[in-house]
Amino acid sequence: MDAYRFATLDPLARALRADLDTYYTVVSIGPLPPLGDVEHAGIALQAIDRVQFGTELGVNRFHRMGANAFSDLFEPEPLRRELLEIFDELVREQHELELFHVLMFSAIRRLKRHEHALAIFDAQSAFETLVAAILVERLAAAGHTAASIEQMLAPGGPFLPLQRRLNELDRIAQSQPTPRRFDGSTQEVRWRQTLYRLRNEIAHEGRREVTFDEAKEALVAGMHAMHAVQDLAPEFNRKLAWGGDVLDLPHVVESRGRLARLFES
Repeated sequence: MDAYRFATLDPLARALRADLDTYYTVVSIGPLPPLGDVEHAGIALQAIDRVQFGTELGVNRFHRMGANAFSDLFEPEPLRRELLEIFDELVREQHELELFHVLMFSAIRRLKRHEHALAIFDAQSAFETLVAAILVERLAAAGHTAASIEQMLAPGGPFLPLQRRLNELDRIAQSQPTPRRFDGSTQEVRWRQTLYRLRNEIAHEGRREVTFDEAKEALVAGMHAMHAVQDLAPEFNRKLAWGGDVLDLPHVVESRGRLARLFES
């Protein structure tokens, strides 16, 4: 399932659970007959055979079905060959998504549910989580202990602010045969002017209204920024990394969205 979610970038896909995935429920309302003072539910249940349950749809009888907005029931187009090839390769062994993957799924999910401001927070957290993960790995490779790394990233440490973490990754990347920098790159400028700016406006300036187009543009900028950071050096690459035109999230369009499942976990 994780391999499929990664290949399709569909945050709403999950493994089916027979004990939870119930899609059809009938609810009928029936008034209890006079029972005097009912002290607990057991007394009412004993009179269940005397209850006249409703049969008029929309009045005292309701059918609840787990469903989706029609526009979201099907993919806009079949899974492309290159994505099928990625999926075919991934399913050959077990994979585990990293936290930044999960946070980006959450951002896309919130975007589809019209929770635009929250989508911004999740997408920015995905970016920062990826930066932290790469930095921790590089510090460990340089010989630092887990305790010292924790201190470096904690309040008072040299790598607490996000910008210092990005500067350190740029410094490490400068030792590559083809030196690259995230700072000042097209992806960095785009991320800073959209996702990072929106996150700060929501968190610190009281902004509450964000349109779908603004939010999607910010998420796309975050995807491109995460790809650019991983592309700084071979050691920064993740085992599962999005790239190509999927970074533009072409499958994410504004719609009514999928309805929440009645027993969603």
